[in-house]
Amino acid sequence: MKDKLKQILQNALIQILGEIGEQEISFIDQPREDLTCEVIITIGITGNITGTMMLKSDQKSAASIARHMLKNIDHSPDDTVFTESQQEVIRELMNLISARALMILFEQNINCNLTPPTLITGKNIHPSMYNILYTVHAGVKGLFGEIYLFFGVKKLGIPGS
Repeated sequence: MKDKLKQILQNALIQILGEIGEQEISFIDQPREDLTCEVIITIGITGNITGTMMLKSDQKSAASIARHMLKNIDHSPDDTVFTESQQEVIRELMNLISARALMILFEQNINCNLTPPTLITGKNIHPSMYNILYTVHAGVKGLFGEIYLFFGVKKLGIPGS
């Protein structure tokens, strides 16, 4: 199941980033497994699989993706700070990626739901993860920089897994 989840996370990342117009996206062969970052968006997963999904990034990469998405709607935020509008866009990006991952799971008869996203920013953020059965890590890089997706699986309620 771990390899299947990694492929699902990678597919969700590539599909959504491609749909928002990011170019030249490639997988990171050995994605970071530490959780320390400057920007972390968490979403809870409930259902057949229970756990926490996180989008992790440095602030520069997150701001770059957000600026790109905002330009698509003719909004050009200040490039010098990670603005409130950029933070909202990054939350929405996590909604899109996690929803796409859950759609792929649903196609495989694995039913899950999402909780609302939480954005955390700062220097060297390291969230505490406990009661984790296993983790899955995926990462991509592009002209924007690098982002990572982490899935801490707490419970599998899938028959035969």
